[in-house]
Amino acid sequence: IMAFINAQNDWKESAKKGKERFSLFVDESIDLIIKMLTNIDVTQPLSNWISEYIFIQCLLCHITDWVGSAPASGAEHLFAKCIDDEVSDTALHGEVVALGVLIFCYIRNKDVELTKFLMEKFKISNVLPDLGVNKDAVLRSLVRSGSEGLKKGRYTILQDLDNSFEFFQSIIEKMIDEKLIRES
Repeated sequence: IMAFINAQNDWKESAKKGKERFSLFVDESIDLIIKMLTNIDVTQPLSNWISEYIFIQCLLCHITDWVGSAPASGAEHLFAKCIDDEVSDTALHGEVVALGVLIFCYIRNKDVELTKFLMEKFKISNVLPDLGVNKDAVLRSLVRSGSEGLKKGRYTILQDLDNSFEFFQSIIEKMIDEKLIRES
């Protein structure tokens, strides 16, 4: 669900370029989902918040019916797919997607604090080995993510970036220096 944080930006930009269908209703629904996700109190008994979570999941399904998967699947999912191809024993798919959300929000300089907050709230590690990856696998996957998006005919921020190893290495090194990502 955290994918919305980044994918919404990819989807809006794609719609501006005429590649996706924009819907104000969907856009506002995504904002509602992110707000609900932020406000869910997972320290309470499951029965206190499960209906909100189920509603979020239902909205996710309806959004993909209404306008396709783009608002829920952007560069972070391309990255996660490349990680899955690169490493045989990773963490849960959603945890790797969350790492992708963090990376692309950092590149965008947008929603980094929100992403960090949600990762901490839902106990999604920012420690690469905890996610079953290392820095080299992350870098190789980031470099390959752009071509994966082209194969799928999907616009993402990757089409506007320098997809070189050196570019992504500088980003990941900065994130490590800022302790947004940890190697151990």
